[in-house]
Amino acid sequence: EDPQTQLLWADLDASLRISMQHLRESIWALSAASITLLQLADRIRLFGQKRFTASQTHFSLTSTEEPLLLKPDQALALYRIAQEALNNAAKYANASRVTLQLTAEEGMLQMVIADDGLGFDAALLAEGSYGLSNMRARVQELGGTFTLTSAPGAGTRLQVQVPI
Repeated sequence: EDPQTQLLWADLDASLRISMQHLRESIWALSAASITLLQLADRIRLFGQKRFTASQTHFSLTSTEEPLLLKPDQALALYRIAQEALNNAAKYANASRVTLQLTAEEGMLQMVIADDGLGFDAALLAEGSYGLSNMRARVQELGGTFTLTSAPGAGTRLQVQVPI
C-alpha cells in the first residue's frame, strides 16, 4: 500500500474507534434507569485523565458526595458537555491546569470547568463555534443555564447549571 492509502486507513480506524467509544458511552447512559452523580463524575474523571495523559496539563475533578440520582438523558448531556469542554481545553488552551467541579444544592446541579490557559475573546468566538453552540443547546434542552467567561491571557471558565 502506498503512504496515502495507509493514512486513509489510519484515519478510518481512528474514526471508527471514536464512534465505538461514543456508542458505548451512550449505551452506558441510556441503559440505566438512573445514574448517580458519583458514576457520572467517575466517567468524566476517566475521560479527563485519558485526554490529558500525553500532555503537561494537570487535570483534577471534584464532586459533591451526595447520593444524587440523575436521569440518563441528563447524565449523557452533562457527559458530552464535559467531553467537549475538556477537548477544547486540551486542543486550544495550552493550560497547565484544568479543573472540573460538580456540585449540587437547592435543586440545581452545577458543573464548572476552568483552565489557566491562553483564553480567548469569548464575544468573537462564542457564536461561530460549533462545539460551544452544541454545549449551549444541550444545556438549554435540560432547562439550564450556560455561562462562558474568557479573555486573552486569562484562561477560560465554563459554568453549567441544570435543574435536578
